[in-house]
Amino acid sequence: MKNKLIILLLFLSGIVYGQSVPNTNTFHLTDVTAVVGGNSLTQCFTNSIDNYFDPVYKGAKDRLSNFRNYTMPQYPSGKWVTAVVYGGVIFRSNDYGATWSQEATSQYWRGVDMDSSGMYQTAVVYDGYIYASNDFGVTWSQRALSKYWAAISLSSDGKYQTAVVWGGYIYVSSNYGLDWTQEGVSKDWKSIDVSPTGKYQVAGVDGGYVWISTDYGITWTLLSPALSTSYGAVFVSKNGASYTAAANATDGGYIYISTDGGATWAIEENVLHHWASLSGDNSGTYRIAGDANGTSWYTSFTGWVSTGPDGDWRVASGYNGSFMYKAAVGGSIWVSKDYGITWVEIYAQALTLQWIGIATN
Repeated sequence: MKNKLIILLLFLSGIVYGQSVPNTNTFHLTDVTAVVGGNSLTQCFTNSIDNYFDPVYKGAKDRLSNFRNYTMPQYPSGKWVTAVVYGGVIFRSNDYGATWSQEATSQYWRGVDMDSSGMYQTAVVYDGYIYASNDFGVTWSQRALSKYWAAISLSSDGKYQTAVVWGGYIYVSSNYGLDWTQEGVSKDWKSIDVSPTGKYQVAGVDGGYVWISTDYGITWTLLSPALSTSYGAVFVSKNGASYTAAANATDGGYIYISTDGGATWAIEENVLHHWASLSGDNSGTYRIAGDANGTSWYTSFTGWVSTGPDGDWRVASGYNGSFMYKAAVGGSIWVSKDYGITWVEIYAQALTLQWIGIATN
């Protein structure tokens, strides 16, 4: 009866447990790679998320047996959606955008992100503070110092969070947004993305280059995917194997991609656009980009395809890519339930709202 009650409570809370390593002492490496990816034990530990280990077997995380009963929770992707307004409040939905509630106070919000469960959410204010929520965006607590925060990104479990400052530094948190530490160098940072594990991170500079970190945001290395320009959006895949950088210079820019951990870069989309936002699923298979002066675009590594209509788009993708959202600055919010192929308008009550950031689980 106890197990049945636990299962019932998990479903009521919106959590459905997904893949697990067998809870036996006879499992193989292939049982682990099927859950966390990779092709070696070292890569499995690199890809793993600390909270998903069974504490009984976790040990020092130096042998295969530590993965016994490692369980990756499966959440209903796209169910929780949060959008922030520049000069307005935070809008929150817990039913795939069907209904919305207004939270927090009116401020110059600049960006928002959440973990894969939707429980942990963090938003940043330009010339203001960082605000964190641990109850699916219902209540928000002030964090860090007042700065010109430009963007924010979270790991899949919400433990690792990174925010960047325009005309300042990179700040990282390893305790769900409670405390923040200054890292990197002072730049006009414009964009940030954190991999699902938090280990790999990429940041874009306005009038500069792209930087990456492979140690949870502690140290940063400058990369040069193209000439110095404004990188308005960046994205990193699950294992740090691929990076995407989208430029939004005055005369437009390209989308660049690296499939070797940032060592070399190539132009992936060679039509000039004013790219303002970029998002994707955990694997990096399905991505979506927003043009600040045109349409939104989606891809599944078969080429970028325009989805229209025109707008100044901010975009978000769920952890598995099936649900995608986009919000037009001064426009409405749209949803796609088929990896970005078709779109439906879901929020149009206030067409003058300056949507500046949107996130989904």
